[in-house]
Amino acid sequence: MEVIAGQQHLVLLLVSPNTTDRLQPLDLSVNKPAKDFMKKKFQDWYGAMICKQLEDGVEEVIDLRLSVMKPLCANWCIEMFHYLVSNPDIIIKAAGIVVDILSDFVFTIAGHAGRGLNIRHA
Repeated sequence: MEVIAGQQHLVLLLVSPNTTDRLQPLDLSVNKPAKDFMKKKFQDWYGAMICKQLEDGVEEVIDLRLSVMKPLCANWCIEMFHYLVSNPDIIIKAAGIVVDILSDFVFTIAGHAGRGLNIRHA
């Protein structure tokens, strides 16, 4: 395995258990807000479907088939992307990234292309 990895210019590392929160800060900073956004979208949609049934005096099982949910989820994903791009502080603060003009590491943040924000991990 090490020979193959070396030929591909890969370095194998052993990662201790229960350390992904420190090694993958975007798990919390991106995945959590994204999950919360999608959860709220579904709850709002489902609640609206129930309210409509109550208003119409109809009691039916709400249609959760893939053919119904897939286009809804696709639209919610697009809305989520725009939400996260328009609110980069959600990701930056949750990941512990601090704006630092003197940093050697330069990353272009989505929605801020051309500004050349220098950031460092806190």
